[in-house]
Formats: sequence, structure tokens, C-alpha cells
Amino acid sequence: FDLSPFEGIASDQWLKGTVLATPAFGAFVKVTEPNSGATATGLVNKMNIKWGFLKSVEDELEIAQEVNVKVLSVDAGKLFLSMLKETAAQNFSFESIPS
Repeated sequence: FDLSPFEGIASDQWLKGTVLATPAFGAFVKVTEPNSGATATGLVNKMNIKWGFLKSVEDELEIAQEVNVKVLSVDAGKLFLSMLKETAAQNFSFESIPS
């Protein structure tokens, strides 16, 4: 897969994506690069789906769901994505962690 169209995308640019699979460790999302129309499948790690504790990926996402993602990195032929909207300092509280 040629991921070069995704290498120059700004880290604050949101892309539309579609959830293809939800394994226990995250979600595979198909994204389209807006300028070239190139498509690729990237991984949103479980910790980059939402702030706080996420018991199960299926609690937050489902197959074919439309999502907004940002490109974290393109590394070793893999596309890494995030769905997080703010920094941890803005949105994190210890109250959100189950005891």
C-alpha cells in the first residue's frame, strides 16, 4: 500500500473514516486523503478512541460507523490514527476511572 499521500497531512486535520473492524486492541478505519482521493486502512489504538477508561472497543464503535480521525503517524508501512479531540490535560479527571 502506498501511504505517501498521508505523510504530509497536518496532525490537526480531521479526515472522514469508516470503521472496518473492532479487535480488542482498537479499530481499523478506512480513510480517504482529501486532495488525492487515495484511500488506506489505519489503526486507531484503543487508547486513542476516547479519553478515560474504555472497557471494550465495541462499547464505543461499530462496524460501518462513520468517524472523524487524525493521522498520528505513517511508520513502517502502517497508518496510525486518533479520534481524540482535546489534550489529556483538558479533559482528564480521576473521577472517570472506575474504582
